[in-house]
Amino acid sequence: MTGAARFRLAHDAPVPEWDSRSWRSPVWDVVGASVVGESHRGSGDPRQDAFAAAVVGDVAVLAAADGLGSSVYAHVGAQIAADTMVHRLAAVAGGGVPSPDGPCADGRSWRDVVFHALADIRAELQPTEALVDGVMRTLYDTTLLAAVVHPAGGLFVHVGDGAGLACRGGAGALSDPILSSPENGLFDNETFPITLPDITPHVRFTSFGPAEVVMVMTDGVTPFALEAAGGPLRPRFLQPIDRHLADHGGPAGAEALAATLDGPE
Repeated sequence: MTGAARFRLAHDAPVPEWDSRSWRSPVWDVVGASVVGESHRGSGDPRQDAFAAAVVGDVAVLAAADGLGSSVYAHVGAQIAADTMVHRLAAVAGGGVPSPDGPCADGRSWRDVVFHALADIRAELQPTEALVDGVMRTLYDTTLLAAVVHPAGGLFVHVGDGAGLACRGGAGALSDPILSSPENGLFDNETFPITLPDITPHVRFTSFGPAEVVMVMTDGVTPFALEAAGGPLRPRFLQPIDRHLADHGGPAGAEALAATLDGPE
């Protein structure tokens, strides 16, 4: 199926209010969830966050993308960005702990793989603007946060807001947390989508050591998980999630995470 055909299907497909999925390997138990926000539910706009994941041997690959509310088809851009980045990173997983300039399974650096994936995503998200009801609107703007996780360490790849968190001993213990922080503009509600003309200055890499829990979050979750954009962490939110997922992984864990995100707060 060509990119254009896949695009048309994505535009026309209804977007469910919830999405919860899980992936398992002998090493990793991965759960993901996305829930439409109250403002979008009230306005009838689709859920604009998306996620994807894969497990390849002893490596897990995660991604979360947040479509910008100002873009007409932000939900399409977010899902394509998350799916494509996970597919590209999973295809070269292996060969040890990932690092920006270290080799992946095909001999290229992880940095090179990431920038080639971003170039392909950006090419698919064209045109970036169109005239809609007489107004020039952006179409597919989205942020993107991915993680490649090996038992001995991992790597965050980050464009825009949201946050990545890697902890030893579980998020409940909050031991040795490493954070990939949001990047915002002059105001908290401004950020940098992957569709910018020059994205290079906004692509950030953060390495981390061995971690039992790794999270990638969009900006709808970070206010509950972090006291501020760069931390510290909020145990009241993170500890119950970590404890529950330690005992209930798989589909049940993913559904429980979605229910938490859809809670009254």
